[in-house]
Amino acid sequence: MSLSHGSGRLLRPLLAWLQQHITAQRFLWLLALACLLIAWNRGLSLLYGMLALVLATLLLSWLMPWLALRHIRVSVQQIGDASAGDQVTLEYQFQLPKTRYLMLLREDLEYADQPVTHRIAMLANGDRLRTRSLCRYRGVFPLQTVEVGCCWPFGFVSLFRQLTVPERLIVVAPQTFQVQTLPAGAGDDAAMIEYQSTSQPHAQAEYCGLREYHPYDSLKHIHWSASARHQQLLVREYNSQAQPDFLLLLDNCLDDDIGEPPLSTFEFAVSLAASLMTWAKDQQQPMRLLAHGSHPTDIAIGGHHRGSSDYLSALAWTQADGDKPYGTLVEQALLKYPHSATLITVRNLSQLPELPEFHGCHIDILIADQSFIYPMQSWEEGWSHPTANHYQLRLHASSKLERQFRYGAF
Repeated sequence: MSLSHGSGRLLRPLLAWLQQHITAQRFLWLLALACLLIAWNRGLSLLYGMLALVLATLLLSWLMPWLALRHIRVSVQQIGDASAGDQVTLEYQFQLPKTRYLMLLREDLEYADQPVTHRIAMLANGDRLRTRSLCRYRGVFPLQTVEVGCCWPFGFVSLFRQLTVPERLIVVAPQTFQVQTLPAGAGDDAAMIEYQSTSQPHAQAEYCGLREYHPYDSLKHIHWSASARHQQLLVREYNSQAQPDFLLLLDNCLDDDIGEPPLSTFEFAVSLAASLMTWAKDQQQPMRLLAHGSHPTDIAIGGHHRGSSDYLSALAWTQADGDKPYGTLVEQALLKYPHSATLITVRNLSQLPELPEFHGCHIDILIADQSFIYPMQSWEEGWSHPTANHYQLRLHASSKLERQFRYGAF
């Protein structure tokens, strides 16, 4: 028993080494070398013939895949929407002169943890291949090259060729959670009634400027003379329509981003913003999202905006690359939209900037940024109500966000 056990311990590393280093191609080369040595020593014609057969097999294994990979073109597009933590679906279309066999497609995507190789038994002109890969990161990822390979006819040798494809941008939206409700004081009811009444085509409101026409705009609001001068449709915008009931501000300052994506304070805040905007879309509540940085965002949703989904694409682009303090951004936003009924701020707990005075309802979301560095420590979370129109929500890296925005959580 002891001898067999000891031999087994010796054989396991040897078998693991052979499995890792002895491939089919290397085995053929070793076989060819053995045939050559035996034939050279003994002069056996049969072994010379075996050597020629092995060498011919190796030559065909290298030559045929090279010939099969000529004159192949590939295009790729993203199918459907994708969000962080979910599957991204890509569709590849192939153009080639003749049907090919034993083809390979290697995906080395920027957002994937490791390359994945897909095997295609037969590939004809115009064939399409859909692949799905897990993406843990939010963002916009360019795709410019694709690796196509072939292992025909014997499967001993796999050759790959890098093909340039028309550049595509893979857009991955932030991950969202369900927001059931916000504090009872958020969103002044009187302001909502005024908004809904003045946004009707017959309403009278204070004129505040022109903007581009959108399909949901009433034709009565088109400024025809200005549209003729600028060669595009422009509509009159009124103060009641320009001012959102909810004003949501995202902190893009690079110095305030703690942790590494996808577990960082900025990614946490982006997920919060996307979820709150989704709630506003579902509830038909007017909400405006402001974010700065290299890809500034100023987009409204709900009310007369009819639930636009552009905010997800905008949040896929935004990055933590700003250099302005969060307090300054809040002050500028309130100067631009002074009649907002509810202000929603999302900021770090350890870097609390002084915010300008706001007379409406204020939902102040405080993220324990140190929890992204020390996740095992105990961190405070939950709602508090410091003043009549001021709500605070403390969160940390492991907070169950759906629980904090459900009915009865305030």
